[in-house]
Amino acid sequence: ACFPEGGSGAIARTIVSEITKRGGVVAHSAEVSRILTRNGEAYGVELSTGEESYASQIVSSAGLRNTYGVLLGQEEKLKKVIPSSGY
Repeated sequence: ACFPEGGSGAIARTIVSEITKRGGVVAHSAEVSRILTRNGEAYGVELSTGEESYASQIVSSAGLRNTYGVLLGQEEKLKKVIPSSGY
């Protein structure tokens, strides 16, 4: 078996570091109520506090069922979806 040096948290720290280095923002422990869409494209998220945050790309770690069934709503069809490497 193999384990990452520094534990699994080291992977998350590396990913966050790379995202922020490129101007991105990572909001952890932020409860998302829904993914905001317009004309088949995601453009942001609404938090449980009512605050909205906008971005050119949205990454969901909620899983397929929660992302499509809860955060997007089952009726929403996106024009472009890029699957994760977990597929």
